[in-house]
Amino acid sequence: MDHTNTSVISDEDIIEELYDLNKDPEELNNLAVNSQHHDLLRKLRVRTVEEMQKKDGDFVQYLPAPKERHY
Repeated sequence: MDHTNTSVISDEDIIEELYDLNKDPEELNNLAVNSQHHDLLRKLRVRTVEEMQKKDGDFVQYLPAPKERHY
């Protein structure tokens, strides 16, 4: 998976989204619900926080942690 798009949403009724934009450019197949992609999701969460903090995004420490979903 070379090109991905991810959205982290912490609302209780909405799950995270992860798409392989090379294979699914219309973003129809949410890979976040597939357990085989959960490790990638965890890595992307960490990377997103690191990138935000590099850009003076210290507010991220106050955001709620994503809820783990069990499928």
